[in-house]
Amino acid sequence: MNTTAIYHRPESEFAYLYEKNQMHIRLRTARQDIRHVQLLCGDPYTLYKEAWYQKRIPMEKILSTDLHDYWQVSVGAEFRRLAYGFSIESFDGLHVFYGDHGVYPFEEQYLEMNNNYFRMPYFQEADRFKVPEWAKETVWYQIFPERFANGDPSNDPEGVLPWGSKNPDRQDF
Repeated sequence: MNTTAIYHRPESEFAYLYEKNQMHIRLRTARQDIRHVQLLCGDPYTLYKEAWYQKRIPMEKILSTDLHDYWQVSVGAEFRRLAYGFSIESFDGLHVFYGDHGVYPFEEQYLEMNNNYFRMPYFQEADRFKVPEWAKETVWYQIFPERFANGDPSNDPEGVLPWGSKNPDRQDF
């Protein structure tokens, strides 16, 4: 298992409020290195009472690049607060827990430690990005000013005509 490729950052594109009571949580791993990723999550104030770390939610591999695989799951929380970590199993048989303090063997002593988990302290509606209705049907254009004027003549290929001059080989109709 390539543990240096494992990456998650809370309150970012890797963990964000998607709907009022739903979070998307993502994890990055090395490409074709991991067999299963599961999310361990629950209310941070009930870890000892409910032992929610024993329940695992499978994550789906949603994307692979040349170097990495990306896993995602959508979860909610009854009281709109969440602590979470990851159960990661590799093809070589290694099973680890990944939380806020790094990678540990998947053993009870690390799973029971409340401060080992990532946190979303409270699902705030203000933290959720909402696309305005007017933007949903809008056509967007990207304008590149470099295309309208020669901003850097030093990178012109040989034989390029100066901007604004007419090409003698071209016939304008």
